[in-house]
Amino acid sequence: MSNTIVITNDGSHTLLSDQFGVSYHSLKGSIQESKTVFIDAGLEYFLGKKQSIKVLEMGFGTGLNAIMSAQFAFFHNAYIDYTGIEAFPIAKEGYQYLNYPEMLNLDENLNGIFQALHINSTVFSSYFKGQVIHQTMEEYTTEEKYDVIFYDAFAPTSQAELWKVEIMQKMYDFLNPEGVLV
Repeated sequence: MSNTIVITNDGSHTLLSDQFGVSYHSLKGSIQESKTVFIDAGLEYFLGKKQSIKVLEMGFGTGLNAIMSAQFAFFHNAYIDYTGIEAFPIAKEGYQYLNYPEMLNLDENLNGIFQALHINSTVFSSYFKGQVIHQTMEEYTTEEKYDVIFYDAFAPTSQAELWKVEIMQKMYDFLNPEGVLV
């Protein structure tokens, strides 16, 4: 299946999922949504407390939250160890035309990270380690503990299985004691 690119109110792109019939990001603004919900409420919480932050994202999707996390780490002289879980990876035709690199003014290194996360299993830099695992959240198991969980599932009307008590308990169990789920 393919997805359709849509321009949101802040000028950034999102995809309209042909499979689920919903947009990957807010139509009010993809970048603004990611900044407010995931970066400000998640990563900013730890700024000053920790210089190394472990992030789990349930729903890698377009990769916007991942690349904004890498950009955050670079700008704040921090280190982010990022793991994304994605059961339905988007095809190259879906992400290669997204305008995030231009809208975020990504340099060559950050743009390389953005592209590589879609095709490689692990990406390394001095400020960011990223991996994307292609499986469902129900299947994902780990002994790792995370500081921040980006819970970026589609709404319960599209993916009811991701809003069950068992999945929420799993997220809680993955968190460090002072971790946050956003």
